[in-house]
Amino acid sequence: SSRCSKPNMPPAFEAEIIQKQLISDLTQTGNSHYSICFNIKNKGTHRVRITKIHFCRSGEHSGVNVQIYRTKDKRHGFENATNESQWTMCAQGTRDFSDYSGGRNAIYPFQLRVPLELEAGDTVGIWIQTSDNCGVEFSGEDVPLGTVSMQDNNLQVLCGPYGSSNTPFTSRNANRRLTGTIIDYEVEDD
Repeated sequence: SSRCSKPNMPPAFEAEIIQKQLISDLTQTGNSHYSICFNIKNKGTHRVRITKIHFCRSGEHSGVNVQIYRTKDKRHGFENATNESQWTMCAQGTRDFSDYSGGRNAIYPFQLRVPLELEAGDTVGIWIQTSDNCGVEFSGEDVPLGTVSMQDNNLQVLCGPYGSSNTPFTSRNANRRLTGTIIDYEVEDD
């Protein structure tokens, strides 16, 4: 991992920024639909800055619109965010999924418009929405709410529902699924 100093800070107060990636076990995926929702929790003791979210796609479609949202409240995650006013878009774009050379579990990265900062203990909900009913890949089996999908020393990704509509925040399925994703983030280590 690369390391760099925080700019414009006196040496005595300089914080080291450590680049990291949290990578899921992509072999656990097996189903897909329009969207997936999950929580990211900062379980460490330092501020974390999420810069990019990658996700698995399924299917062979071109011109797929993708939007990534996060909850405005960083204390509770997706469970209390039941309407659109409680979410804000943090990334969007169109992707060509027609090249299936990557096979199932091909990964597509999305740079966040503004890095998502999480203080120690913060939990934020993430909603990945596509315009394709095979847009987002996830596990095929239901798991209990709060199941850890992946984790490292700093972050935990907790399972959430998938969506069966091309309209965000609607048709939230009661079944909880593990997500196939990669989170790029930085840790402020003082």
